[in-house]
Amino acid sequence: MRSQHVCILLAAFDGERFIRDQIDSIIKQTHSDWMLVVSCDPSNDRTPDLLTEICLENPEKDIRIVRGPGKGSTANFISMFDLVPDEASFVAFCDQDDVWLEDKLAYQVSLLEHEDEPTMACGATFVANEDLSTMHLSLIPRRPPGFGNALVQNIASGNTIMLNRGAFECLQEAKHHLCTEIVHDWWCYLVVTAMGGRVIYDSHPLVLYRQHTNNQIGQSNDILSKVRRLKRLFLGDHRRRNDRIEESLVPLKDRFLDQNQEILDAFNQARRSGTLRRLLAFGQTGVYRQRRSSQMLLLLSFVLGKL
Repeated sequence: MRSQHVCILLAAFDGERFIRDQIDSIIKQTHSDWMLVVSCDPSNDRTPDLLTEICLENPEKDIRIVRGPGKGSTANFISMFDLVPDEASFVAFCDQDDVWLEDKLAYQVSLLEHEDEPTMACGATFVANEDLSTMHLSLIPRRPPGFGNALVQNIASGNTIMLNRGAFECLQEAKHHLCTEIVHDWWCYLVVTAMGGRVIYDSHPLVLYRQHTNNQIGQSNDILSKVRRLKRLFLGDHRRRNDRIEESLVPLKDRFLDQNQEILDAFNQARRSGTLRRLLAFGQTGVYRQRRSSQMLLLLSFVLGKL
């Protein structure tokens, strides 16, 4: 029987308000074969002291605290990759301010334990307010996961990600080329799909995704949030992000599936072409977003040269 050991990676920074809730929900998991690595970036609050207290209160649990690099969330997550032990069959990412449902690990292990190819599981969440008193289901993708989607949209929320060993090793190979301006969950979606791995998006929510004023990355689809995203598009943020994605992926192209090499080349060539050629090339790039309105915005971005 394969090992079911899960290594959980939690990146912490100024997290004293909610980090105990998150770690308590890990301790209460029905799947007990886990270890937790917490990398704590230099903080302005009591997060380091609180983590020490939690360890002392739970001496029977395998919780390891390390000092983070202090270079942002993505760099903090990636810095923990070398701390994942060889016996870990699965690697899960964890935010510092959410709450896991008690069957989160058990459910995702059951999704991955019979997968022989590199596979990443992710999925829906209950999007909750600060005190978890109200919540709603996150948006569910309407189209299958794939590299053509990953180039222009992230559907893999980091607080839901679990990787089997094969998918984790793909990321280990790719990490030296990562630009840390790219959020770690999007980068995982890109690399795993590019290298031919499988992504399982499950609509069964396993996480209470807490929204609060200090969220580094929140989830909102109200009118104001959409206006902000449109503003970022016209300011060139999407183009700069795609430049960083290209820098991170091009050195890995020889590990991609042939079809994904073609998608990456077509996308990068199209976004640097003239207006008419961009418009004609749009349908041939193989990139897509999950919803019709978002796909139309993608087309507009192409036409305006904002990608």
